[in-house]
Amino acid sequence: MERGWKRRLWPGAALVAAATGALIYALIRAGDHGWLNTVSLVLCAAAVAAYAAFVAWQRRTSAPLMDLRLLGRQPVVAGLFVITVATALMVGAFFLGSFYLQNSPRSQDSGSGGRSTGAPAGAPERPGTAEQSAGPPGRCPVAWG
Repeated sequence: MERGWKRRLWPGAALVAAATGALIYALIRAGDHGWLNTVSLVLCAAAVAAYAAFVAWQRRTSAPLMDLRLLGRQPVVAGLFVITVATALMVGAFFLGSFYLQNSPRSQDSGSGGRSTGAPAGAPERPGTAEQSAGPPGRCPVAWG
């Protein structure tokens, strides 16, 4: 390679890093503030613009970070499609599975034989039963579970 090729890699690396950072931050922010929030939309637009600038830079430079023609090859497109579908199915299963497990009848029973009252461990179940559950004088009640 010719001299100075490392200096020509930095603009492409900076563009793709900035675009990816803006896109990730936009996705995180959209979950909290909404997809149509002005800042989220501006970040998405900035990410698209930075990716477009990266593609333009890669086509123009003599020492590109990657050959963009690889992204158009059928095996690469098929692999990206499979990875995208598998990721969507996995995230969907985790997301919907958590709702299912929260609402299932067995989620109320922890499997320890006890029942969940929402009270801290060792707290009396009803008011006025603290004396009854404390046991003999001088001993502290202990919760096992």
